[in-house]
Amino acid sequence: MAQQDTNSQIIKPKADNLRFMLFEVGTYTAVPINNSFISESDSNLGFDINSSLIISDTYIIGLGYNQFKLKNHDYSRTGFFEQTRTTAFYLQLGYKHRFKEKWAATASYGIGQAIYTHELFDSTENFTDKGMYNHLSMKLHYSISKNIDLNAHVGYRIDFLDTDVPPQLSKLYDNVSYLTTGLSISIFLEKNN
Repeated sequence: MAQQDTNSQIIKPKADNLRFMLFEVGTYTAVPINNSFISESDSNLGFDINSSLIISDTYIIGLGYNQFKLKNHDYSRTGFFEQTRTTAFYLQLGYKHRFKEKWAATASYGIGQAIYTHELFDSTENFTDKGMYNHLSMKLHYSISKNIDLNAHVGYRIDFLDTDVPPQLSKLYDNVSYLTTGLSISIFLEKNN
């Protein structure tokens, strides 16, 4: 009877195993890497901000937002818009591995909505394309204190767009992929003991 009770115990997560990252903010650069309507565009420095819950210093779930601009050059691909502002809202799931006291690495996947706002020449009117945002990322963390981490990331992003373009252009608009990089700082909210 006592053995049955031992085997049937359920392990409940302790509040001490939860850590809240108040925010992480940093640079975000996305360089187009596939043959798409923005292949010949120059990427400007953007930003990324997110917040997450870390369970047992290992599992990560969070929400985030990023934005950057692309300066267009090849108007045969883009049409008559000068630049494209790209924003994304996403849910992030990740796995964190601490390999030294102050060093850790994270692998994460983000999924959400991407919005492309195209700004036309000599016009106050803009138009938008929307689609699915997907981002695989590797991040290196260095803890400078109990509440602050410095981070560097590299990733692969692909956006699947839902656009209304002629069939001969659809291959340029269906998906856009990027190599992403960035530097950031994380601020953690610690529970008082």
